[in-house]
Amino acid sequence: MKIGLDDFAQKIMFIQLPKVGSVLQQNEYFVTIESMKCVEELNAPVSGSIIGVNNILRSKPGLINADPHGEGWIARVKPIDKLIEELKSLIHGDAVISWLKRENDKISVS
Repeated sequence: MKIGLDDFAQKIMFIQLPKVGSVLQQNEYFVTIESMKCVEELNAPVSGSIIGVNNILRSKPGLINADPHGEGWIARVKPIDKLIEELKSLIHGDAVISWLKRENDKISVS
């Protein structure tokens, strides 16, 4: 399984990649990204072990922006046995739009 970012997280200028072999827990910090406007710590969407990272991003973090669903992937993860449960807990479909609006409102208020 590959983990990456969607178009919502654009203009990435730097990424601190996780280490191969590290273990992820869903909703816990696994990577730091820096954009033109902020530094963000991203949480893992699923639990599992990092089995590979996209080292090209060290020199070309813009790939995350240019091809977020292809060559801009961040890490390969071997999920643990509760993958189906964890995938169900992620935001899907129209709920993403509501979530994005709430997140944007948080940014606008601060």
